[in-house]
Amino acid sequence: MNFLSDLDFTDKRVLYRVDINSSISDGAIADDTRIQAIVPTLKLMLDAGAKQVVILAHQGRGREKSPKTVLNLHAVRLSELMEQEVIKLDACRGVSIPAEAKLVMLENVRLDDEADEDVSKREAFANELSEYGDVYVNDAFAACHRDHATISALPRIMTDKAAGLLLQKELEALQPLLDGDVEHPFTMIVAGAKIDTKIGVIQQFYDIADHVLLGGGIANTFLAAEGYDVGESLKEEDKMELAREIALEIDKRGKKLHIPDDVICADEISEDAVAIDVPIEDVMGSMKILDIGRKTAKDFARIIKESKAVIWNGPVGLAEISSFRNGSEMIARAMVDCEGKTFVGGGESVGVINSLGISHDSFTHVSTGGGAMLEFLSGEKLPGVEALS
Repeated sequence: MNFLSDLDFTDKRVLYRVDINSSISDGAIADDTRIQAIVPTLKLMLDAGAKQVVILAHQGRGREKSPKTVLNLHAVRLSELMEQEVIKLDACRGVSIPAEAKLVMLENVRLDDEADEDVSKREAFANELSEYGDVYVNDAFAACHRDHATISALPRIMTDKAAGLLLQKELEALQPLLDGDVEHPFTMIVAGAKIDTKIGVIQQFYDIADHVLLGGGIANTFLAAEGYDVGESLKEEDKMELAREIALEIDKRGKKLHIPDDVICADEISEDAVAIDVPIEDVMGSMKILDIGRKTAKDFARIIKESKAVIWNGPVGLAEISSFRNGSEMIARAMVDCEGKTFVGGGESVGVINSLGISHDSFTHVSTGGGAMLEFLSGEKLPGVEALS
């Protein structure tokens, strides 16, 4: 795979795929972290002589055009950060790009055939976009697990292509984990709603992780599989046998699977809900498990602090509500206190860190991709990465 230093940008037009997908609130970008992150690659390419950089990006979901799915605000903010104008176009195909413009941003590619299930439509879209550039650079790690037009089809068309600084950083940080090049004890914190999205990474690290800490809906499924009443908590009935198999495999290898001993419960999900901390055996009726309990959080924090390497993906509770945020906040702080290597992935986990005002520099690596990080660490081939090879 090529990196930026392997390409000659002199007088070249660059097609630059990025992930600047940002939350928008009250007509403004609430968090510009991802926009700030692409500035170093942009400056490097321009300093290396690039004639023009055409930015390809997505925002939100679906193909409905709205104030929250167009990229107007992103172009304005990037212009401020780059201290030069970013020309924003209102479409991403059939456009006329001003030859004199240094920085151009096309409209949200997902409003077009970016993710069309019809492969021929994706390839036709990619062929049109290829006319706008001479070189392709990908910095959208969070989308690299998608077989989309600008992620996999476009780089296959382009002869000159490379990973940008962000993608290079992700690959260099995560590959040693996949290779098992970690110090022990090594701890994985796996949380979230569904087992399906996490099973691959748990299985990949059966023989490597010393501790697997579970939270969220995944933990509820494991608790139910062990015979506990989880009330009306989120769980996957059809995955309980899989949960038993995973627990058995981890035990066979002499590793430790940790599920909550106590939990934070409520009868409703709201900021005004009355939350109680109860031992797991006391959950019943209409109670909903919405966070790990205080004792479990302390136990998890102790394991994390004693580890030489930790991966965290997914908050262990409903962290967007203050009553159910304690477990995730304690994990975040414990990772800061951990003297080993610490890796964080997934937008919600990063959101917890940001809400606490913790600098990303406090961790060994904060991944820009949740699903992409999980698939990469599961040993899956990422279409966006493969297309650069």
